[in-house]
Amino acid sequence: LPGVVSVDAAGQPTGTVGTSRLAAASIQCYSVSAYRNWASSVFQVDGAHSHLSVSWCTNGTALTSHGVFRDPHVHASFYFFRGWTGAKAGGGNGSSFYRYSTQGTWENCITFCISQWNPVIGFRVNANGSYSRVDNLA
Repeated sequence: LPGVVSVDAAGQPTGTVGTSRLAAASIQCYSVSAYRNWASSVFQVDGAHSHLSVSWCTNGTALTSHGVFRDPHVHASFYFFRGWTGAKAGGGNGSSFYRYSTQGTWENCITFCISQWNPVIGFRVNANGSYSRVDNLA
């Protein structure tokens, strides 16, 4: 059996019955973040932004793990996050890439809502460590 060692009556090793070696795989991990800001030209404020982070680990040819964190931020009164309204994913563990895009809905309301914003934010990350923005749900 690989890695089994014979011992004598006193518990001292007498020799190796078998050994095995596993080549250590080189795993690299990465993370990338982006923000989509919504600023009001009327009120001259940065009202809100959508934040997306994608993390992934790779052995150089395929993703071994991945994760997504998305977070809405409100910076000013009268800006409201109404929810995540869409998402699209592709690839993933065992693949050479992972693609994730998400869309949220925001409204600017005082007594009534005067505008709406539906930003899409996303990334395509690759097993070689590169990435690109994908700001659509197509």
